[in-house]
Amino acid sequence: MSDLSNPSYYINRELSTIEFNRRVLMESLREEHPLLERVKFCAIYNNNMDEFFMVRVASIKQQVLMSVTDSGPDGLTPREQLVAIHRTVTALLEQQMTHWRQTLRPRLSQAGIHILDYTDLKKRQIKRLADYFEREIFPC
Repeated sequence: MSDLSNPSYYINRELSTIEFNRRVLMESLREEHPLLERVKFCAIYNNNMDEFFMVRVASIKQQVLMSVTDSGPDGLTPREQLVAIHRTVTALLEQQMTHWRQTLRPRLSQAGIHILDYTDLKKRQIKRLADYFEREIFPC
């Protein structure tokens, strides 16, 4: 009979979530997808990772702050999980940012879709955005 306490039988939940999101990001790299679908995959990856850090990583950080040193079924302590998350996500973030800057954003621009920085906006555009924000997003 197998020893079910063996950590090699278990997959870390957080690292598994990162791997799922890696696959989402990889879809944004696939040339056979239409441009806006690729942008959508990139946005989904960003949204998923934002939530991951706000909820899951924050919880692990709390465990570290509370000096929790127990390892989970996968054998990783909270501190070891943070190290593994940092190592994996750092490389993914660099890949995503490079892809956005060097591929997606220039291709959007070529297609007539321009994404501007706030500092690139004209006064009239800033006023319209401020009015829209106050009217639709954060009305008083």
